[in-house]
Amino acid sequence: TGIFIYSRSEQSDTFSFQTTITEPYNLSLLEAHNGYFFMGGYFYDSSAHTNVGIVKVYKQSSDGSSWNYLQDLPFPQETNAYFGYKVKAHGDTLIVSTFGEYTDGATSSYTSYYYSNSTEPLPHDKGSVYFYQLNDTGLYELKSSFTDLTGAAIGSVDIKDNVAVLGAMPSVGTYNLEEYGLPAEGFVYVFDKNTSPYGWSLRSDTIKSSEVQDYSYYPNGVYNFRGFGFTVALSDDGNRLYVTAPVDRDADTGDKVGKIYDVSLNG
Repeated sequence: TGIFIYSRSEQSDTFSFQTTITEPYNLSLLEAHNGYFFMGGYFYDSSAHTNVGIVKVYKQSSDGSSWNYLQDLPFPQETNAYFGYKVKAHGDTLIVSTFGEYTDGATSSYTSYYYSNSTEPLPHDKGSVYFYQLNDTGLYELKSSFTDLTGAAIGSVDIKDNVAVLGAMPSVGTYNLEEYGLPAEGFVYVFDKNTSPYGWSLRSDTIKSSEVQDYSYYPNGVYNFRGFGFTVALSDDGNRLYVTAPVDRDADTGDKVGKIYDVSLNG
């Protein structure tokens, strides 16, 4: 994997090439924040596990002229963990999600709304999310982890000062989700920051698509996949949540339409 880095001075409106970083892994995820950037590959194989996943951290030099490898994020490694699917940084905190763990190595050929016709891993109806804090030594330290979250096979993450969210939706882009033992709706998990002791806690109530979306249209009595939770975003003050459902349905016609839902996090 090659990462091409461009920079610009405060006096310039244009970016110029600075350097290239090459990694001998198939890493695709990239997030940059306050002099750090993060490369992730959720299909990464370690010496002991396959598809364990990885997130590598790089730090900018004090003069801004170069980037240097800092660390691999620590997490409980296991086969088919798919760690590093989504990464988001805010302040001194970093949140990382998994692609959706599965244990039997099964795959399924199907037509996916996002990956066209292909054979994709068939995950469990579970996912995990990990919270890291930048410590006094300049390294990211694992502070909180939440595993076996129902429905969190695919979804994005976002984080603000005191709140974070994980969109949780099944990975199989098909109407008949029950055929794969996957949930018949999407979720959004909400996490709150604790100050003493430092860490994150999971709210007891999830935001369910059935509580937000209009379910009046069901083709042939079969639940239709809507993608609720595919993308999530928080307002700057963390009080409102925006959730996409890219293959939602028009309540009257049943036509496929993309929708964005605006949800208050304060009740």
